[in-house]
Amino acid sequence: MKEGWLDEPDYIESYVESQGNGWTANQLWGFAETGGVRKYTRRVIVKKGKEIKRARLVYDFVEPLKD
Repeated sequence: MKEGWLDEPDYIESYVESQGNGWTANQLWGFAETGGVRKYTRRVIVKKGKEIKRARLVYDFVEPLKD
């Protein structure tokens, strides 16, 4: 989950646990190169018992305007 990111210091990591439903989700948000273009990316791993699902979401990122 931590491979393939651009060498940038900023990323967000989150963890969610559903005690009632028995699943956990690890998410890592940051910048990765997709098709030669810098994209904002989220990688997710969800586990429930022995079942594991992985997802990667890729977003266009627009730099904020500077005054």
